[in-house]
Amino acid sequence: MTGSNNGGVCSNKGVYLKLTVLFLLSTTIYVYLYSSITIQTFAIGEVMKGTISDIQRWRDKMEGWVQMIGGNGYKYDAKSVKNTSFPDTRHNVRKPEAEVRITGQNNDSALGVTNKSRLIFLPQKNIRNSISDKPEVLLTLFTSWPTKAEKYMCHNNTIRNWQQLKPLIQPILFTNEALLTEEANEKGWTVLPVRKAGRGVPILKYMYKDAMERYNSTFYAFSNGDILYSHSLIDTLKALLNSSQIPRDKPIMVVGRRTNVQDVTSAEAVSGKSVYKTANKRGKVFTVWAEDYFITSANYPWKDIPEVVIGRRAYDNWLVSNARKQKHVTVDATNTLVALHQTTKAGNQEGFKADNPEYNHNLLRRMYHQLHYGAGLTSCADYYTKYHSNGRIQIVKRTVPKSCFPV
Repeated sequence: MTGSNNGGVCSNKGVYLKLTVLFLLSTTIYVYLYSSITIQTFAIGEVMKGTISDIQRWRDKMEGWVQMIGGNGYKYDAKSVKNTSFPDTRHNVRKPEAEVRITGQNNDSALGVTNKSRLIFLPQKNIRNSISDKPEVLLTLFTSWPTKAEKYMCHNNTIRNWQQLKPLIQPILFTNEALLTEEANEKGWTVLPVRKAGRGVPILKYMYKDAMERYNSTFYAFSNGDILYSHSLIDTLKALLNSSQIPRDKPIMVVGRRTNVQDVTSAEAVSGKSVYKTANKRGKVFTVWAEDYFITSANYPWKDIPEVVIGRRAYDNWLVSNARKQKHVTVDATNTLVALHQTTKAGNQEGFKADNPEYNHNLLRRMYHQLHYGAGLTSCADYYTKYHSNGRIQIVKRTVPKSCFPV
């Protein structure tokens, strides 16, 4: 009996041992197979992600080639196309059916039409030789900026502020950054690629040429991306069009001093009226040396301008001095045009702190050897704007200071 019982116990232990070994072996095989399948699935997933990414890149390239072949007038490389997309707004380009002529004496209305100021649609001329041709867009206003976290609120204020000036003013952002393109498009801006740059910074003359190719307007202007405007911008340009002091057959450049305001809030930038109020309440008018916007007529010869870049010193004063030298009409709009500069931690001399701050100066010195930047101050402009006692804006001929010579 005893031996028989011990044999049964041993037999049972043998069975348990075999089952345990079989279980461990099965578990090992399962883990191996599961790991192998998981690794392969992950690898396949990564391959698929790469394939999808390649397809998206080729799609973007094809869209860019189609747009280029379709006649939008731009020549740019695949690198620019890959990171850039912009909406088809060609329905806004150079409409030949009509133009807008602003008549009457009332220049107080920025966007509306009053009894004393009305819009008359007339057949538009095919060739624009002077500012007497008035398309339906008064000003094409463009800028460019890189993505910077510390500038997000500032640039968001600008996008909202400029958008409110439509339809008389058409805003454009030049960028090759996909996220900026998407954000600006969503908020109603036109986005164009930066097709020519110097040391990674947009070249000014090509921005003007591309904006002119895209839109037909009376004026075109580059402005720094941290500048906010009130309706005084529109009022000043309308006064300029109605002025008998300005020659109609000469190219025009309008500049002016900006008003610095520290840490502008979203509430202060919510409307043109609040911008105007904030500038008067907290702002300080900056030096005559600084020029942050350049409003030029459609016949301004940008093709003859050197390839200076934005955001670096020297080009602003040179542009004004060159306009004076070429006998173009120069206007200082400081007294009537509020240009609020959103001052951040970067301060009011960002151009001196940027990479390659002497880029423009070195370029101009190689071309012209002798430079007199003092001839290109806002105070050197041949004309200036002011408010008449009746509240209307006047264009007045200036006695230019001796310090503004020679040009």
